[in-house]
Amino acid sequence: MNRLKLYDLSKEELLQVYPEILNHPLFHTYTRYILEDEYPQIYVSEIDHPKVVVILTPPAYMLYGDVTDFDVTDFLENIPNNYYFIAHHESWAIKLKEFFGRHLHVYPRTLFDSSSVTYESIQQFKKELPEDVSIKLITKEETDNIDMLIGDLIHPYFQHHDFFKHGFGYGLFEDHKMIGFCATNFPLFTEEAEVYVRVDFNSDPKHRGQGFATQLSVCFLEECFGRNLTPIWDSANEVSENLAKKLGFVPKIKWEMYHLFEK
Repeated sequence: MNRLKLYDLSKEELLQVYPEILNHPLFHTYTRYILEDEYPQIYVSEIDHPKVVVILTPPAYMLYGDVTDFDVTDFLENIPNNYYFIAHHESWAIKLKEFFGRHLHVYPRTLFDSSSVTYESIQQFKKELPEDVSIKLITKEETDNIDMLIGDLIHPYFQHHDFFKHGFGYGLFEDHKMIGFCATNFPLFTEEAEVYVRVDFNSDPKHRGQGFATQLSVCFLEECFGRNLTPIWDSANEVSENLAKKLGFVPKIKWEMYHLFEK
């Protein structure tokens, strides 16, 4: 078994020698965001025609290629705690589980197909909101009461691109205070918009279970169709998965994200 040796490469060089990286289905909007906006560390097994690619943007490793015939021990030994892994090949998942064992936390996810979701099909889910609750498109003029969106989305992922030009979202407001939103998870680089919906903070989930996430999602999806964008839904939990199925999304790929929480 060959020991995995990795060589540095720039993101511009990577796109020249491994353009198929943009076609991998898992977290591909995140990959585009990294290659467009960030300065990742990129390592490849061969400079000209890499069979294995590793992209590091703390706190996540993106792992590509078949490593079945590689000894990756040296590589894995040098990874610190509290890092996440997106394994684009089953061989990487096997190696991670074998090496880290119980120290690797597994997060099941589901990537959905959106081809059966249409503007017309989601109209059945629209309902009236309570008098003190409203949903509206978030505009640049209204930034006083959207701390949730700024902290959770705009600050980490829209540092180099104006959210109001390269993204959009709908806010859920109670007495003019944001209590939820549904927005583009990353800047729009293609004709796809990844859905990010949340209601309340985890420490105070009093507005959950009232159908607000459904209404937010409907407004967001309507906007997607109006802009000729394909919605991308990649659920990280059962609540998100059930909401996607309710709206007509069909499970496409079951996959796992990994977190090294201690060694």
